[in-house]
Amino acid sequence: MDKKLPKLEEMKDILDLKGIHLWDLTWLWVSLAVLCVGVLGLITYHFIKKYREKQRPPGPPPTPIEKALGRLQELVNRGLVEAGKIRLFYFHFSEIFRDFLEEELGMMAHEATLEELKPLLKECQDFTQEEIKEAVWFLELSDMAKFARHVPPKEDMVKSVKTCRLLMSTLARRRQVHIEESQSETAEQLAGQN
Repeated sequence: MDKKLPKLEEMKDILDLKGIHLWDLTWLWVSLAVLCVGVLGLITYHFIKKYREKQRPPGPPPTPIEKALGRLQELVNRGLVEAGKIRLFYFHFSEIFRDFLEEELGMMAHEATLEELKPLLKECQDFTQEEIKEAVWFLELSDMAKFARHVPPKEDMVKSVKTCRLLMSTLARRRQVHIEESQSETAEQLAGQN
């Protein structure tokens, strides 16, 4: 049983491996080229975007009321209440109002507890007694939601946001009127001296 091996020319079922090997390298080179073009495209996009941002003239910085109302709207749009994240909602809600008090009135509201904040609100001449009651109401509601994990009724949540928005807007308008009046008085005094 001695079989002879066929000669290489006689073997027809063996395929040449060189073609397959070249095909694999071609796809590797094509993939690398596509990857390089993509990376270059992203880098170019990044630099063009930065260049355009530098070309845009900067506008005036937002006022405290613009920042506060914008943040409040973003908070409402996040849908935390609908997702059942009441505590997180009221942490941010309280922070927005306290930031507004600090920026608009210079009041140290962020570090103060509600009990420490009440006398500061009463001393501030920019608030009416009714506005102080409303602010204390929604700050107490916030503290209950944050620390006691109280879930207020939906109506109270909606009312607290509306009350806060109205209170901040009213306070900002009132302060703007006071500023304009004092500027007008100063201008009149300067004109009278000349």
